[in-house]
Amino acid sequence: MSTSRYGIKTKESRSFRDVALSFSRNPLTGDINILKDEASIKSSVKNIILTKPGEKLFEPLFGSDVTDLLFEPFDFIVKDRMENEIRTSLELYEPRIELEEVNVNWIDSSYEIEVTIQYKIIGEPLIREIAFLLEPR
Repeated sequence: MSTSRYGIKTKESRSFRDVALSFSRNPLTGDINILKDEASIKSSVKNIILTKPGEKLFEPLFGSDVTDLLFEPFDFIVKDRMENEIRTSLELYEPRIELEEVNVNWIDSSYEIEVTIQYKIIGEPLIREIAFLLEPR
């Protein structure tokens, strides 16, 4: 329960829904698939990181510059810049989560960068994790 600025007690919603950006259809109903709860947040986190500023119409600052850093020689400075860029972008554009930890690591054998983000969904005590690979294209 939380209290609004007018003193009314309200229950915080812990149910989230987003449209799947693949625009795939549900085979039974024919409707566009919906992502719910944790899947919705994971998709949003990844989309924020992979969207370059200027790509989203009417929100020129939305996104992160992480993909621009993929072509820099990977060292501790670039690693730190990537982690800070991810942290800043998610704190600005994903209000449903509270970041715990952001790690970026170089995988030498495959020339990829592994991103691991630990977070809590606001109002829940569990620490959740999303991990994915960034690769220069």
